[in-house]
Amino acid sequence: MEFAYSLTNAEMREAVRLNRTKAARLWRLLRYLRLIMVVGVLLVLMVANLRSHHPNWAAVVGLAFAAAFVAVVAVWSWSFRDRRRVRRMNGAGERMIIDANGIGTANAQGATSFAPWSQFRGWREGGLVFTVSDAKTFRTIPKSALSEMQVAEVHGILQTQIR
Repeated sequence: MEFAYSLTNAEMREAVRLNRTKAARLWRLLRYLRLIMVVGVLLVLMVANLRSHHPNWAAVVGLAFAAAFVAVVAVWSWSFRDRRRVRRMNGAGERMIIDANGIGTANAQGATSFAPWSQFRGWREGGLVFTVSDAKTFRTIPKSALSEMQVAEVHGILQTQIR
């Protein structure tokens, strides 16, 4: 079967979540912890300044703006990283071909790639996507591009071809 291949942000997030390793989860937690620590220090300094007998209001306002700035930059960088990841995943091709032999992709310039099922070690199914993976990377098959019958067919192919 052949279909148009394009991932939405939600599909990309689900594909990444399905294939996230334990080490990646730890690094993500540490990244959040670093942000929480920085904002926490700024808030502690702000509260300490407010509890003094003569609070420096300019410093309090400056610290509040600094904490808000750090939070906004963190959220913006995460969404920018997600958009970049979607572009990279969608850059693999515009058309996807799935058959009993493997998965093929073709982009707008006509370049094609093909991966036999024997290359893949496992597969996962989410609500929005299927992912098939080898040791280091994974390919995403969006369910939104398929009919219900095709989704069932892909599910059957994955069960029989990838062990």
